[in-house]
Amino acid sequence: MATKRTVNLPNVSGWIGTAGGAFAAHTITVDMPVGPRYHEVWVSANAGAGKFLLDTTGSNGLLKEHRLKVNGKIQRQANAHEINILNTLNGPMYACKSGYTAATEAHLCIYLAEPWRESEDAQDGLAWATGDVETLQLEIDIVAYGGAAAGLTKPAAKAVIDNSLVKVGDKSVNAPLGAIVKWRQVQIPVASGFNDFTQLPKQDFYQSLHVFDYTNFVEFEVKVDNNIIRQDSKAGNEARLQAHAMLPNPSKTATPYTAAADMPNSTDSTQRGCIDIVFDHDDKVSSSLPMRFGGQRVGDFNVRLSTTTTGNVKCIYQLMGPAD
Repeated sequence: MATKRTVNLPNVSGWIGTAGGAFAAHTITVDMPVGPRYHEVWVSANAGAGKFLLDTTGSNGLLKEHRLKVNGKIQRQANAHEINILNTLNGPMYACKSGYTAATEAHLCIYLAEPWRESEDAQDGLAWATGDVETLQLEIDIVAYGGAAAGLTKPAAKAVIDNSLVKVGDKSVNAPLGAIVKWRQVQIPVASGFNDFTQLPKQDFYQSLHVFDYTNFVEFEVKVDNNIIRQDSKAGNEARLQAHAMLPNPSKTATPYTAAADMPNSTDSTQRGCIDIVFDHDDKVSSSLPMRFGGQRVGDFNVRLSTTTTGNVKCIYQLMGPAD
């Protein structure tokens, strides 16, 4: 494995927050130097009195949507709470530290490599090499504050990198970006009963689908060219993931500064609030769902959801492939 080190990312611009009074919603940008391979990006801040780094209500959390961009194009998009939800599926050690504890410095990680996988090669294999990248930026939306929040600090960022494939000043020998894991989101219209959704892109390799409809969700089917490749109930799916050391339904306690206290909230304060359809749950990158079989692109990709919800449900899906 490559030798990794942690570096500060001092180029955080756009911050207008103040602990002395109200401020408007705004966006900060973290400019990351290109060249190294990025394994992790950490964002830290103290949201101030009565506030949290993460939030489930929409009013008390400092950080909202994150957009990770390569050459100006969004490759990952999710809000801070959702990032924590997807991270903690892989275990409590990946939770945002103190993210749900008020007036405390908290730390949220964006995992580019996947340290929860079993093999060392797989853990580091999806780190983002930036040898052929012109710009790498993280944009973070900051929530408006209506009044003073004593203790508020400007968000700071750091990254875990390695330089094993980097030669400073010579892009011709630096590693290209290659395959990365992208996060996309879509609103899925549903009504009570089974619903067919065929609008997901037929490209790359699907690692997972995360449907934010926990309370009313019943079961699902995933069909490729009219063949069912995954079918399960809510309980059956959770049991499948738990058998592979995942946490689709973690418990939460009120004890601060513990992994349990960092577990994501949802409307009932015990669930993560989403259903996780994970194709590579067996820890093998090769188990991701391809959108090409036998050299032919998939013609029909249908995600069928059974729910008692009427309206739209949010779905975050993870694709492994080249940057867009």
